[in-house]
Amino acid sequence: MGLGTLIGQYARLLVTEGTGPFHKGVKIACRVTGLTGLDAPAILARLLAGFPTRVLEEQPLRFQCRCSRERVDAAIVAMGRAELIDVLAHERRAEVVCEFCGARYVVEEPELRALVPGS
Repeated sequence: MGLGTLIGQYARLLVTEGTGPFHKGVKIACRVTGLTGLDAPAILARLLAGFPTRVLEEQPLRFQCRCSRERVDAAIVAMGRAELIDVLAHERRAEVVCEFCGARYVVEEPELRALVPGS
């Protein structure tokens, strides 16, 4: 079961079983369309209705994936020696696509050989 599914089930449980002010906020959060167009303090005010809130600091929101060639190399090494040798024998290169940002990394045969543990 993925984390998203687990969180979804937990939220569904909170919505169906809870009756307090926090549960009310969760119910509102589950109706995401009601939150579009609002700024962060307004969203917090709706989600935490009935709870005192205070904005301590504001930062601009931005998406920044942390994928890198170094992380790709580490993931390839984590496949293990046997799997890496199999990839070299059959495909002679590896292609990795980041599932978050879609960046594509191609690792050619010489680079793959350098990553084989114990070579």
